[in-house]
Amino acid sequence: MSAHYHFKCLSFESTMSNWSRLCLLMWKNWLLQRRHLIQSLIELGVPILLSVILIFIRNCVVPFEHTKPTVYPSFDTKCTKWEKNWTIAWSPYHPELANVMSRAAFVIGYQQQVFANSTELYSALTESGAMKQYIAGVVFDDDIAGREHLSRQVKVTIRFPGASRIISRLPDESIEGVGDENWRTYLMFPLYQQFGPRESFSQAGGEPGYCKEGFLLLQDAISKAYIEHFTTSVLPFVQFQRFPYPSYVDDPILPALTAFMSTIILLSFVYPAINTIRAVAVEKETMMKEAMKLMGLPNCSG
Repeated sequence: MSAHYHFKCLSFESTMSNWSRLCLLMWKNWLLQRRHLIQSLIELGVPILLSVILIFIRNCVVPFEHTKPTVYPSFDTKCTKWEKNWTIAWSPYHPELANVMSRAAFVIGYQQQVFANSTELYSALTESGAMKQYIAGVVFDDDIAGREHLSRQVKVTIRFPGASRIISRLPDESIEGVGDENWRTYLMFPLYQQFGPRESFSQAGGEPGYCKEGFLLLQDAISKAYIEHFTTSVLPFVQFQRFPYPSYVDDPILPALTAFMSTIILLSFVYPAINTIRAVAVEKETMMKEAMKLMGLPNCSG
């Protein structure tokens, strides 16, 4: 008779439980942290210190609650303080449209100049130094020139220069010049939003200056003149007013914390990240990973 015996070789790695492997890793990390006590204290202390500083700054700034809605007074469209005699460029020519633009220019005290079509108007406005003479260009549909009478529905495009003519940003001051602001018509909201109403100290809404630049003045004069062309009644005097803003909490520290929070988090963990990279490099140099494999850890856990 012959007997067959089967022997199964069990390695020390296969006999270790997951808990034992975790304890071995924790023991290794504990020894490393204990041997570099100052480094470990800095890794723990820097995030705690920065967090304490944030809490201290948060407690130093007290939010102010506006319990009542912010209501702005009404204002006239003649809030612009231009002293020069501007010229309104418009197109195309139509006898009835000429009466409308003459009435609008007379009301606001400006001159007017008509062009045959929008192409000639744009060519004149884009010439060098043209916007020092023209306050804006008013473009109606070119097909109006071929009609017998004006329609009650009309599309008007008002072309102002791309750059602001206002240098001063004070609420009640306008200085003629070439500003660095544009109309930003591609934005629905400011890029940097704050609590409360935008330009809270400006009665007319602030930048980009629809009132100071004369946009509201020109828009209101043309609209009234066009409406009066189809009616015999006198239009009432109309003023503008900003939308009221509801009650809100003014917390000036939150925008600052929002801007610098990512930097604070980066500073909190930059030192631990550097030390972690250095520790991995040291383990590879000292063959510590091979020693841990001899103790039973698999290759993926070293």
